[in-house]
Amino acid sequence: MNAPDILLKPRAIRREIERKHLRIDTLRHFAEHLTSPLREVRVKSSPDPTRMQALLAEAADEEKQIPLLEAELEQALSAAAIVISTLPDIRLIELMELRYLEGRRLQSQPDV
Repeated sequence: MNAPDILLKPRAIRREIERKHLRIDTLRHFAEHLTSPLREVRVKSSPDPTRMQALLAEAADEEKQIPLLEAELEQALSAAAIVISTLPDIRLIELMELRYLEGRRLQSQPDV
């Protein structure tokens, strides 16, 4: 793996973790909306409770993957820190740490 790939990997993992959290929230939201009609009198058109269970199980599976991704993120951050530490200029190291390790966006400052 080359240096640019190593530096970009933490960002990709962070995005994947964010997607997992969003998916979990969405699945729980759908399951919650399925439960409200179940409280009422059941008729043939009522939602299937097994669908609600499937959504909650899918959310639980997604949650199990998050700690694995977080561990992978820690490893990726360590690898990126090693690459960054080999740079010759301390200011460049600081900027690269902000950008790739902390995930901050670099914005140019207006001339004063």
